[in-house]
Amino acid sequence: GAAQATTTGGRGRMRDRHPEVWATAPLGAVGKLIRGVSFSGADAEVFPKSGYLPVLRAGNISTELIVDRDLVWIPGARISEEQRMRRGDIAICMSSGSGAVVGKTAPLTTDWKGSVGAFCAIIRPQDNVSAEFLSHYLAGPQFAQWRRSQAQGANIQNLRSSELDQVRIPLPPLSEQRQIIMILREAESIYRLHERTE
Repeated sequence: GAAQATTTGGRGRMRDRHPEVWATAPLGAVGKLIRGVSFSGADAEVFPKSGYLPVLRAGNISTELIVDRDLVWIPGARISEEQRMRRGDIAICMSSGSGAVVGKTAPLTTDWKGSVGAFCAIIRPQDNVSAEFLSHYLAGPQFAQWRRSQAQGANIQNLRSSELDQVRIPLPPLSEQRQIIMILREAESIYRLHERTE
């Protein structure tokens, strides 16, 4: 159960094995994949402008989602309601010239108005999964191994949405997901305290 989900510190360092008693489900059944916004250079601004909204790119996806710098601004009318990120959404890099970047994920943990560019996508967790639980799993070693195996292209690495939708995600009951998140938060707090002490 929850006691078997541990961390060595840092987001996503969930133990790479999960109890076999847990059910699994394809990612497409626990999270909706929403494509990023396509736009041309003529549409883009590097500074905020009335009627424009910010768009994140692969460089904004790190251990956390960077939403306060290195942004591109495009007309808000180009972004559909579905493409506008919500708290709990997870940004994922779908295409990049670097195999180390493609497939990277980070969650939106604050209220923020914006979207992601065409080389990225949004994973919107469904009601049957905790957004924080899913975010940790996608930052963990099992998913990292899968994305390395799936990235294709000689110069530009790509993830296929059809393949991403089929990735199997461990799906304990929501009550256990919440217990696991509590354990991960406590471990993260201890890890950061240890870093500050050092």
